[in-house]
Amino acid sequence: MSPNVSRRTKLLAAAGMILTTIIWGSAFVVMKNSVDVIPPTYLLALRFTLAAIGLGILFFPLVRRTTRSDFKCGAVLGFWLFVSYFSRPTD
Repeated sequence: MSPNVSRRTKLLAAAGMILTTIIWGSAFVVMKNSVDVIPPTYLLALRFTLAAIGLGILFFPLVRRTTRSDFKCGAVLGFWLFVSYFSRPTD
């Protein structure tokens, strides 16, 4: 870090990294336990639906300005993301 960065900024950055690690690590435990109860396909659908709704609310002004071209590009990328999550390795 540059010498001009304050001590407070360094502490906030470290605390943010620790908090991110805790959230990310606990998500693995939650997902592992959830897969025992809910099939993975439904779990992925639920996760991505909740994420889409949350981001749609958070970025509503940007979503309103989405063009048809933006939507088509997003649909193509979303399709390939779906394929990458849904495909299963062959044995």
